[in-house]
Amino acid sequence: MFVSKWYVITVASVIGLLFSLVGVGDIPAAKAETDGVAAGRDGVEAGKGNAPAGQDTSGKTSQEADSIEYYRGQSQDSSPDGKVLYGIPRVMLLKRVISPSKKSITEFVNVGLKTFRRVLSQVDDTKVFKIKSVPFTHQGTITFTGPSWRWKQWAYTVDLLREGSMIGTATEKGKILKIQLHISGPKGKATGLVRQNLKRVKSNEYLAALRNWEKKRGPPNIPFR
Repeated sequence: MFVSKWYVITVASVIGLLFSLVGVGDIPAAKAETDGVAAGRDGVEAGKGNAPAGQDTSGKTSQEADSIEYYRGQSQDSSPDGKVLYGIPRVMLLKRVISPSKKSITEFVNVGLKTFRRVLSQVDDTKVFKIKSVPFTHQGTITFTGPSWRWKQWAYTVDLLREGSMIGTATEKGKILKIQLHISGPKGKATGLVRQNLKRVKSNEYLAALRNWEKKRGPPNIPFR
């Protein structure tokens, strides 16, 4: 199928602002600011424990242990119906610091040429979290489903600021995390689809993949904390 150069460039620019959750062709990205964005190498830690699988009924988090999850995989951009691929898959790395004690989840993301940090803050004791990215390219909410702090499914509702909006879902089965993000332009017209497939890995595997990413793209200039 033929896709006009203007259309591809427009969609790619919108998807590039996404918190790009997995890779597809290396779409050039603006240089990340030094204050924020996740990518990194220092302070890679193994998970500190597994949280019990209680439901969010009591609102208590004292029994839930903080932990860290590591993923690597790919992200693919495409037309809204998924039939026309935009570029090749991009490498994606994801570190999730899950902190019931702070009622937050911090995600460090490397995808294509981009690195950034996304902070999820729990709303009271619900399964709804507010999203804010660093650098500030998007905001919104994530709603989780399932056992408290052991969530395997969630849904995104995201404002891409002047670039449009995004809705999506994520499901983790076993060690595989699959994410689908539907992108719309400022006027609400569907402009693209991002499909991300990630596998949970050990901290040393993640670190090796991160070092390989750095060899190709240079050390990230954003603190990995």
